[in-house]
Amino acid sequence: MLLFMAGLAVALGTVAVDVAAAIEMHPAPVDGDGAQYVALAQSLAANRGYYLDIDVWPDRPNVGRAPLWPALLSVPLRVFPRADPSFIARCTGAVLHGVSAYLLVMLTFQLTGDVKASAFAGAILAAYAPEAGLVIGGYSEVAYVAATLAGLVLFFEGGLLTYAGALLGGAAALARPNYAALPIVLTFLLAVFRPRALFQGRSILFAVAASSLFYLLPALWIARNYAVSGHFPILSATEGEALYGGNNPVVESELNVWGYWILPPDIPGERSKLELSRQKSEVQVNTYYHDKGVRYIREHLPLLPRLIVGKVVRGFVPVAWTQVPATIVVASFRFCLYGVFLAFFRFWRPRNEAFDAVVASMFLITLGTTVVYYGSFRFTFCLEPFLIPFVAAGVSAALRTEDRSAAIAAR
Repeated sequence: MLLFMAGLAVALGTVAVDVAAAIEMHPAPVDGDGAQYVALAQSLAANRGYYLDIDVWPDRPNVGRAPLWPALLSVPLRVFPRADPSFIARCTGAVLHGVSAYLLVMLTFQLTGDVKASAFAGAILAAYAPEAGLVIGGYSEVAYVAATLAGLVLFFEGGLLTYAGALLGGAAALARPNYAALPIVLTFLLAVFRPRALFQGRSILFAVAASSLFYLLPALWIARNYAVSGHFPILSATEGEALYGGNNPVVESELNVWGYWILPPDIPGERSKLELSRQKSEVQVNTYYHDKGVRYIREHLPLLPRLIVGKVVRGFVPVAWTQVPATIVVASFRFCLYGVFLAFFRFWRPRNEAFDAVVASMFLITLGTTVVYYGSFRFTFCLEPFLIPFVAAGVSAALRTEDRSAAIAAR
């Protein structure tokens, strides 16, 4: 009951603060790809299908944006059809932020059995400014974190719920498609570091069953994309744009975008997306950008070390690249999380090897995405909430150690 009350308090407090911020931002619309997710959700809510009216292919089913976040957003948009869509997006993100904080309380308790550490973990995520910023922006990472945390809670509950957790993990990949690689990377790590545990008969059967459930929803989305585009396999047709946008002469040489990403039409000599759309479909433009990105990498191999350093610095070094209050606050929170994680990681007790392996897999996926594509706190944010149990349990264990030492000294 204490755990439930602590989690509920954390969740309600999170939602209240985020909704207050959404009210303060109203009526400013969400922008960037947040606006695209809102437009897709509006299309679903109006029963028009998965169309993106603000794109250059408004009359063709969209295959660029993964569907989890628009599908979730479409529910409140159906319930409140006259409400401002951007405000609905922010409030929905606020609810998911609160749910994530509650789920992190439960997950930390599953891993540690420590009520104080669990409440502390939820409070950290509740107050974590980077997620609040993503809520205000209407971005899909909020849905990814909530779905992944729900999947992990079910997974560690055991029994048949483990398989429901694997299914939810696959749903999360429909918010951040790069994490579709999670079962593959996890299997690789276990094969290298825990081969005896992995290659036992029951373990292999469990891994096959869980992986199959994980890939069920992504496979259905790939089948849908094939049905509407005629191309296979396509999980998200924005991959080429990300690859070329993060591997070109501008992001390699100009310090203000070094290691980051720009829209491909902003590359000197590149045609606009509207011009390309007159001759190519969305998938064909994705392939065109992908090929251009691969060609740049192949033709500029000596420059890649400098570019990769820029990507890693941009993604993993928590500094504000633009000196405005919002980015400074976000960078400060990330800096504190990384610092406390490094300081208290050694106190992580008891170790849960399965959770360790999952987080290590997430780190490798995040690092690989950064090195191949570009550095962004939105990539690294998808890892950060899963570092918090290490922090909370480590701080709690360190405090207990200090209390015991003080008690012994007092005797």
